[in-house]
Amino acid sequence: MWVLCLLLMKREWWDPPVSSIVQRCLCASETLGNPTRACQSCTGPFPPSSTQAQGKSSQALWHTWAALESRRQPVDANRVRALYRRGLQAAPGSRYLLLSWAMWEKAAGDVEAARKLLEQGTQACPRDAALWSAWAKLEEQQGEVGVARELYKQGSVADPSHLYVWQGWGCLEFRQGNNDSARALFQRGISMCPPRAKSAAHLFQPWAVLESRNGNTRLARELFKCAVKADPESSPSWNAWADMEANLGALERANELRNFSMQERREVVKPFNFTTLPKAGTFSSMVAKLLGREDLNDVIPSEKNPDMLFP
Repeated sequence: MWVLCLLLMKREWWDPPVSSIVQRCLCASETLGNPTRACQSCTGPFPPSSTQAQGKSSQALWHTWAALESRRQPVDANRVRALYRRGLQAAPGSRYLLLSWAMWEKAAGDVEAARKLLEQGTQACPRDAALWSAWAKLEEQQGEVGVARELYKQGSVADPSHLYVWQGWGCLEFRQGNNDSARALFQRGISMCPPRAKSAAHLFQPWAVLESRNGNTRLARELFKCAVKADPESSPSWNAWADMEANLGALERANELRNFSMQERREVVKPFNFTTLPKAGTFSSMVAKLLGREDLNDVIPSEKNPDMLFP
């Protein structure tokens, strides 16, 4: 595969079809566990003709190449930055390049560079909630809670359907001890999710943890059940639920939940005498009522369909 990359790169590899093939080859080589080999196919000076790369057709190649170089040991930071710059020359304002570069700078310890890139990204793509969310998370980690809160707010306005903005903002308020605000944000995010969205687990799970830590065990259980119903493969949801049960002294119940987490399959068989499972109508009467969403009755077990506890 890497030989194919070399052969293709001897051609006019800035041509969109060829650059796309090279990018796919590099991704495949990395996936197979050999990022060094993938990088070796690109080593040496930049091809003179690479300055002709234009538009979005070539940004995936520059992005992949930069990502591969960033994983190579030892990392040549100047080369990684040069590759990201080449990508932005080809596709100015690319959200993918700016976000990826910012996260790399953050991991490398250059917070100010990451901040500038995220600011640049939000200016170029003001409706991209992922950029606002990433910037907000960076500011919170730097202790700038007020700034982070404002950035999350801007992200939620830019794209109200982006659940990770609501998740991140809700978790920020949770960590700050603002439980009522956190609840409202988690609920708002869930209200934006399609009824059967697996991603809803990312909101049900932290909301459940919040209720668990505030002693609202019954509601926490129902929320954990909603999380694993939305995404039966969500290990964080299963494990957090198991931890809560263990802390309550229900060790057998906690072990059953951890076993479910390890199974990682969609069809879950109800074990004998598994008393954590809800009674008919429990979800509808509590969680759906809290959210004010009757459509959840189609997803959550109800009196009409008590067998919908798991897929």
